Amino acid sequence: MKGRDVILGLLMEKPRSGYDIKQVFEDIFSHFFDGSYGMIYPTLNSLKRRGKSSSG
Repeated sequence: MKGRDVILGLLMEKPRSGYDIKQVFEDIFSHFFDGSYGMIYPTLNSLKRRGKSSSG
């Protein structure tokens, strides 16, 4: 499982901003995934381009 999969799963629960996703990564996934903005925002942009996210 990759960080992208976790982000997609979080977005399936409810719309979230990059900041919201960062908070979840820090609170829950900090030992498993890199939750940096440098990973989150490019992933959100990639998902948005592919039509899998309306979050921003």
